[in-house]
Amino acid sequence: MREERENIIEKPTDMEVALYYIRLLRSPSITGEALEKEKEIYAREAAKALTKISNPFAIQLLKRELDKLNRR
Repeated sequence: MREERENIIEKPTDMEVALYYIRLLRSPSITGEALEKEKEIYAREAAKALTKISNPFAIQLLKRELDKLNRR
């Protein structure tokens, strides 16, 4: 029974991970003074995620978004 439940919940794809972080970086949930701090946290976590994904398209997409953020 437990095995069946574990098989239902699948690991997200690399592209899903990249798009998740891109969404957070583009539309953070906090506004005002905490906005920059929140973006820093998301950028740091996205950089960590880059080391764990292998899809070259997902890596390129997430790297581009991080580069845009660093240029600001």
